[in-house]
Amino acid sequence: MWTLLVLIVSESLRQRRLTMTEFPFLVEWSAFAGAVLAMILLERIILWVLVVDLPPLGLSLTHGIVTTAIYPLVVGISKFLFGLRKIGPAEAEVL
Repeated sequence: MWTLLVLIVSESLRQRRLTMTEFPFLVEWSAFAGAVLAMILLERIILWVLVVDLPPLGLSLTHGIVTTAIYPLVVGISKFLFGLRKIGPAEAEVL
């Protein structure tokens, strides 16, 4: 189920990439943090509805916080080590 949530949220964020390229990194990071929080909440709601044992809330929130905290490191590695960069709005329209 987590994989399905990640696919849905990443597709949602990918469709917003044209508007996200104009914003600074802090806005991008906030959008990512909100998406991670939404996935955690959705997972807990779905598991609750299906009457499945829920993992401890603290563990789920820690997972989300660590994932969000590591995001800038992953972006930095992608940018400086692998040479990836944000595409501009003109380049994104071609894709």
